[in-house]
Amino acid sequence: MAHGKVVKIVSPYWTSQIDSVSEKKEGERRGGRFYSKTGIIYDADINAAINIAKRSKLPVSQTNNLTYGQAKVNSPIVGGSHLQASTALA
Repeated sequence: MAHGKVVKIVSPYWTSQIDSVSEKKEGERRGGRFYSKTGIIYDADINAAINIAKRSKLPVSQTNNLTYGQAKVNSPIVGGSHLQASTALA
């Protein structure tokens, strides 16, 4: 232990191909994304880091930020009041 920190060595084997939520090899890593079997797309590095932390058997503070870096896509507005406002300005 150095400076109050604990260092544990864990195997990183398959950590980027295992779903950190289900803890099973269900899904696929493609580039910087991990596509889970449930359809959720995670940041692959965060997914792997959580798996490594869980293997350490030390307490893990996990947030719901597995999708960090993933763009949120809004549904397009079709019809409605925004068309009337832009027409009024023309």
